[in-house]
Amino acid sequence: MGVRLIQRTTRQLSLTVDGQALYPSAKAIAQGLAEAEENLNHNKPEGTIRITAPHDFAVTWLLPKIHIFKKLHPQIQLDYILSFDKIDIVKEGIDLALRVSHIEEEGYIARPLFPDKIGLYCSPALINEMGQTPTIDNISSFPWILYGALAPNNVIPLSNGSCNISLQPENFDKTNSPTLMREIILDGKAVGFQRERAMIEKVETGQVVHILPEWYQRDICCHLLYPSRKNLSLRTRLLIEYLLEYAE
Repeated sequence: MGVRLIQRTTRQLSLTVDGQALYPSAKAIAQGLAEAEENLNHNKPEGTIRITAPHDFAVTWLLPKIHIFKKLHPQIQLDYILSFDKIDIVKEGIDLALRVSHIEEEGYIARPLFPDKIGLYCSPALINEMGQTPTIDNISSFPWILYGALAPNNVIPLSNGSCNISLQPENFDKTNSPTLMREIILDGKAVGFQRERAMIEKVETGQVVHILPEWYQRDICCHLLYPSRKNLSLRTRLLIEYLLEYAE
């Protein structure tokens, strides 16, 4: 500042006249910073977490777990930003992102939740209507619902781990929504792709059939993504730890 603020001797420190003049303002600034840090709730499990996820993944996987988390931490609020697009988490001020794919963004912390596969499903009613058991040779003749990102140029890539093939469905509709695709499958209108973990209960209750289970569209891994481990709020850290612990 260009002036002496403290007078130092071998036995004591004392403020100069300029230091005494500055002290009230400096004290107020220090108190304001302390109050601001307190308001950030870094050390309290409260406040808002902004979390983004694909709509389908939020409904089938995230929400059942959040229900229990909220009971454990009722002072924490969630701001859900649901999108099929990969939102820029820094630009949009997102605390935590769920990614149902391989991670392409660089410079973030990515924590794997669980592996999964994209499998083929249809309803028992559709099989009865078609009058034939689905096989790799006749499945193209079934009605399909395609998700654009998984069927480039309306061609369906499939793998059994050692062999890759492509199918061209004869009759299909398209959507950009995995949620709508699942409802069409459940309603008995078409064959389509879904995450295998998301369909376990539906298969067990007989609502759908996992057809050609040895064939799948691709392997995926679901991740938690966040900007940095440094200066994470307690609320965000608690949610990350909870979701990792109960991912399965």
